[in-house]
Amino acid sequence: MAINQYIQRKKAQTAIITLMLLFAACESDLMKPTIGEGTPPALSSSANELVLARTDSANVALNLSWTSPGYLENTEAGDVTGNYFVEIDQSEDFSAPKSFATGNNLQRSFTVYALNKIMLDLGYEADLAQNLFIRVKSVFFTTETLYSTTLSVKVTPYTTIIPPAIEVPEQLWISGDALPTGWNQPFLPEQQFSKETSTSFSITIDLLGGKDYEMITDGTGANWTPCYRIDPALDPATMVWGGSFVWDGEGSAYSWGSKKFLSPPNDGTYKITMDFQEATFKVEDVSGPPVIEVPAELWIYGDGLTGGWVTPFPAERQFEKISDTKFSITIFIAASTPYEMITDGTGANWTPCYRIDPALDPAEMIWGGSFVWDGEGSDYIWGSKKFLSPPDDGEYTITLDFQTATFVVATP
Repeated sequence: MAINQYIQRKKAQTAIITLMLLFAACESDLMKPTIGEGTPPALSSSANELVLARTDSANVALNLSWTSPGYLENTEAGDVTGNYFVEIDQSEDFSAPKSFATGNNLQRSFTVYALNKIMLDLGYEADLAQNLFIRVKSVFFTTETLYSTTLSVKVTPYTTIIPPAIEVPEQLWISGDALPTGWNQPFLPEQQFSKETSTSFSITIDLLGGKDYEMITDGTGANWTPCYRIDPALDPATMVWGGSFVWDGEGSAYSWGSKKFLSPPNDGTYKITMDFQEATFKVEDVSGPPVIEVPAELWIYGDGLTGGWVTPFPAERQFEKISDTKFSITIFIAASTPYEMITDGTGANWTPCYRIDPALDPAEMIWGGSFVWDGEGSDYIWGSKKFLSPPDDGEYTITLDFQTATFVVATP
């Protein structure tokens, strides 16, 4: 009895499986004739000719729409859609198109900015009307691909490059009272700016504090047009660290009426950056700490001074502090005599004293060079050399710059 029940149960299971397979086969047979190859979409656009403008960049420039390929032959129970891609190219063969996926939507919009960028990326020339070719690719499952008709839209893109506020020169040079060399001509190589970008220049240079300077494009100094200075309506004293600039000279809007730049109040090393794209400049102090610590006072003594090595020193032997790091004195010195500087006018304390590196020859530095500090606790232990005065008796102006550890001797 149990064997018969088992046989009957297996027959019933077999019958059910057979029915299921038959149903699946029938369902497959019913589906096959309802799915066709589809018809290429018909593409249309909202415009045939466009002139794009930067001011309209956020607005919609072009609306595209296309018909359904109709993959289902019988759509009474609904339709099926593929995945669509809008392709845009310079040529009708679409050899290197830009492709934009739209999912199963039958439309796609492009803003002015987006369409302009597409054209520039494809290599179109700005401000010129050119044909843009557009089509839609429809993909059903993984193998069925249909292409729409191709549309040609004439579009004029705009340039995304904003012209510089001031025309960019080929070269740029600095000159003025703020430079130790003054208004020398021709300019020294160190007076030439380096071109940082296509629209900006920079220079790192020593400037005297509170002095005038300007920039020109001719390193010989023979041609001062154009020169670059400050708008006459502005105050250079408020712009020592940066601001806007203009170009002036023959044929300019200012007719030589602009104002010179003004250097920062202290002598130092500065980086100046000129940006012609925005017509702005920036000044940065890159001096760093002084090479030699700046003393509170400075005095000169030596064989060639009136009274010789007398102490305490007469008042006329004290330097004037002309900036945070610089001292200057104008005094009579006899020809070819040694001298040096200390910080104590009483002569009681001779440390530190300021003289010349023992490795250098004072006879070759009578008009200027570098100096060191010497005395108890120094690197030289009184081993440095005294300065040497010029070969003629007379009054001389001596300037010591502790920022750079350099000195200059000049006739007043």
